[in-house]
Amino acid sequence: VFRWHSGGDIFASWYGRAIRSAVVATSSVDHWIYTRDAVKVKALLPKPENLAVYLSADSFNVAKMARAGARLGLPLAMLADNQAHAVELWARALAVASVPSAVECPATGKWARDGVDVPAHVVGLDGRRSSAVRGALGVGACVACGVCLPDSVGRSVTFLLHGGKNSGKTAGRLGSAVAVRVRRGLVVS
Repeated sequence: VFRWHSGGDIFASWYGRAIRSAVVATSSVDHWIYTRDAVKVKALLPKPENLAVYLSADSFNVAKMARAGARLGLPLAMLADNQAHAVELWARALAVASVPSAVECPATGKWARDGVDVPAHVVGLDGRRSSAVRGALGVGACVACGVCLPDSVGRSVTFLLHGGKNSGKTAGRLGSAVAVRVRRGLVVS
């Protein structure tokens, strides 16, 4: 599996076409990407079978992304401060467009509060949270969960942010934290 961008975005249409070409050339790899650009995302379309594409939505762009997602047939990745905020944002999205139903990312929801002494974005080698042990080998929660991967049913996903309000300066916090915390398969703090 390969996730495009833990920070950054599709900054030009030619770059989007290059991503699509790389995805097509690696058909044995599942790819996924989140984007805040409802125009340049068209360079990824038609979407190859091994690519999952999500439009990132939050308080600032929820209506725009809901309309674009409905028009392009793409699910949303909703960034919310907490569960109550998520309910409000999904209501705003549904008020302007029909969007795929959402599931909450377990790494930002239940796994973040499960009491296991390992970062929520890591599971044990067997894909279970309960087997994750600090200092032992681990697997990325995204791979174990699979909801954002191309083989999922195309549902939207909710990411709950921790430790800060969702704004332009903090919207990429979760992805950046995951990128710097998981190295060489070892579970680190």
